[in-house]
Amino acid sequence: MPNWFDGYTEISGSKKDLLSFLRSGVIQDGRYLNPIIKGDVLIYSKDEVPEGMYVTGTDGAFIGINSKRYKLEKNYRDNTYYFIGAWDQAWGVAISPIVEICKRYNISIVIEGVEPIVGFEHYVHISSGGEVLENVMKDYDTVDYSENEFDEWGHPVKIK
Repeated sequence: MPNWFDGYTEISGSKKDLLSFLRSGVIQDGRYLNPIIKGDVLIYSKDEVPEGMYVTGTDGAFIGINSKRYKLEKNYRDNTYYFIGAWDQAWGVAISPIVEICKRYNISIVIEGVEPIVGFEHYVHISSGGEVLENVMKDYDTVDYSENEFDEWGHPVKIK
């Protein structure tokens, strides 16, 4: 049984590219979901729950946005849209498959989280062209957590 890397993701791109990724880049219960975008709101049908969606082409990565209606945020600097959701992956973030996803769907992905059993943090930022802009991993042994807050499972919830 794997240890789980738990964190969040920010996925950005044009509305069209985000919708393409969410329709054909993730699977839930063996089927593709079919969200629509009205204005700036991402909407799933009544029988679709956008939690625990498997990211195709990865080794055990899942995303979730915990809502059937989700307002996409606009980045006015580059006129793209983004959403923030959960990112869970067995063992840790595998970079190569995410690079391919970014290229295929023309989206940018940022992932940040922790693997509390082995004990590391990982921050990844991959551009829509597939360029790895940041890939920073820190072992807990090299970080002073004496000033941080932890949840009931020992995961850092506020890192200073």
